[in-house]
Amino acid sequence: MREAGRAAARAKSDIERGTWRDASGGEKRFGVFAERILEIRSAELAVRTVQGYRSLLRKHLMPTFGHMKLNAITVLVVDAWYASAARSMPPVTLKNTYFLLSGLMRQAVRYRLVRENSCQREKAGKDMSRRRPELPIGTQQAIIEAHPAELRPLLWLTFGAHLRLGEVCALRRSDLNLEAGTLLVERHVQEVPGGTVVTKTKTGNRRTVAIPEQVLALLADYLRSKPMLPKAPLFTSPRAKGPIRRRYLYEQWRKACVARGVPEFHFHDIRHTSLTLMAQAGATPRENMQRAGHRTIAAAMRYQHALEERDHSVAARASALMPSVRAVESHAG
Repeated sequence: MREAGRAAARAKSDIERGTWRDASGGEKRFGVFAERILEIRSAELAVRTVQGYRSLLRKHLMPTFGHMKLNAITVLVVDAWYASAARSMPPVTLKNTYFLLSGLMRQAVRYRLVRENSCQREKAGKDMSRRRPELPIGTQQAIIEAHPAELRPLLWLTFGAHLRLGEVCALRRSDLNLEAGTLLVERHVQEVPGGTVVTKTKTGNRRTVAIPEQVLALLADYLRSKPMLPKAPLFTSPRAKGPIRRRYLYEQWRKACVARGVPEFHFHDIRHTSLTLMAQAGATPRENMQRAGHRTIAAAMRYQHALEERDHSVAARASALMPSVRAVESHAG
């Protein structure tokens, strides 16, 4: 009885400190726990994201950790796995797999099944990739002009409303309000084995974006030549009836980039360029966050580097206008 009382007191103390864990919960197998967490999270994650996580889990985590008890997955075990995986796994795959493992163990801590997250390698699961090359607006215009004429309104709308590829493909005629000069963005198309799936946007939020006048004029001409019902796809595929497909846009973009001698640019760079220009035009991080549909200010801040670069440019121009400056000479007494 005394021992039971002491155990209860220790548990109470741990709960008050926020360090209590369910000792029996740590006996759960990692594989069972991981599948359960992905099942829970699947309602709030994009379909392709869940598919990617399941693939990483099956190929790279289950062989080592699937049979292990959660409380047996220590920092030493994870570090040993990481060192071994780093010798054979591509860096991006290793980063993504470690990110998944860390997220799963973080959930185990949240559910008080283990005391701490055993993934403690600094920056191991963070995106360390280089910043994408800047797509100058002049180069972007040349790429767009290398596309078939019927795709140019789509591409300029992608630019003017900072759209993701899946958002472009999900647009309906009713989403575009020419009189108000706005676009409603609330859906996202993802291609999965066997077809496509329409979901909420990547962040789960809907947004209304004001469109630049030049783009509105282009869209007005486009709609005059292609009248459509409100629920009809705003852009259709020339290959078959129905909404335009992601794969078709990928192919056309790649072909146009090669034709212009700039194969390094991606379709998503249109969005990056447009948000960078918005920052240069004076948009605050919160305004860019709203226009882009970002969840956090941190995501919008990546486009503020344009302001830092412009700040140096302004300083350089100011310096050129200043008279010659030299240090004050000291005179010996």
